Amino acid sequence: MKRVLVTGSTGWIGSYCVPLLKERGFEVLRLKYIPAFPKHDHDSFQSEVPEEIFHQADYCLYLGWITDHGEYWQAPKNIECIAQCINFIRIFHRRKGQRIVVAGTQAERGDSLYGISKDSLRRLLAAYCRETGLSYGWGRIYNVYGKGEDEQRLIPAIKRQIENRHIQRWIKKQKFTSKHDYLHVSEVARRLVELLDSDTQGIVEIKSGVERTIPELIEWVKSDDFKKS
Repeated sequence: MKRVLVTGSTGWIGSYCVPLLKERGFEVLRLKYIPAFPKHDHDSFQSEVPEEIFHQADYCLYLGWITDHGEYWQAPKNIECIAQCINFIRIFHRRKGQRIVVAGTQAERGDSLYGISKDSLRRLLAAYCRETGLSYGWGRIYNVYGKGEDEQRLIPAIKRQIENRHIQRWIKKQKFTSKHDYLHVSEVARRLVELLDSDTQGIVEIKSGVERTIPELIEWVKSDDFKKS
C-alpha cells in the first residue's frame, strides 16, 4: 500500500484531501503541524516528529503554512515557513521518500512577503529535486471557496452583505480593478491528490479558468450554479 504523509491534514484543504487519498488507496499518515525550527543538528525533526513516520512515507502532500487571515501576507513567519519546509523535504528525501507535492499560490507573482516566500520555496524545491532526483509537483492554487471557509474571506463577506441587504452600500467601498478566479475547495483537493498520484513534475495551475470582477462575483454568488456548488 502507498503511504502518504500529509502536513496540515486538519486544515481546510487538508481535511478535504484526506478522504480522497484514502479512496485512491493511500494509507494516510497525518501531521497536524511542523515544528518551528531545528533545535539541534541536521536531524532535529526526529525530536518532535517520530523518525518512523519518515521511514514509512513514500509520498508527502505538504500543505502546512502560516494561514492567519489578514496577517500572513506580510508576516515575518513566512521566512520561518521556508526553513521548516526545506528541512522537512531534505529529511523526507533522506528517509527514502519518493514524491512530494507542495501547495503553492497565485500570490507568487506578487510582491507580498507571503508570495515571495512561496516563490522562493518553489525555486529552491525545483533546484533540490533536479539535483537529487526527488519527484515533485507544485500545485499553484488560486482563490478557493466552500464549506469550512474562514468567515473573514471575500466570498463569505459577499454572502453576508447579500443576506443583510447591504450589498449596494458594500459595493461602493470596493475596488473593481482586480479579477478573481475561484475554485471550490473540494475540486482544489481533488486536483492536489491527482497531482500527487501522478508523474507530473513542476507547476500545475489549480484554478477554474474563469476570472470575475467584484460585481461579477456578486452575481455569481446569487446564482443557482453557485448555490449548487
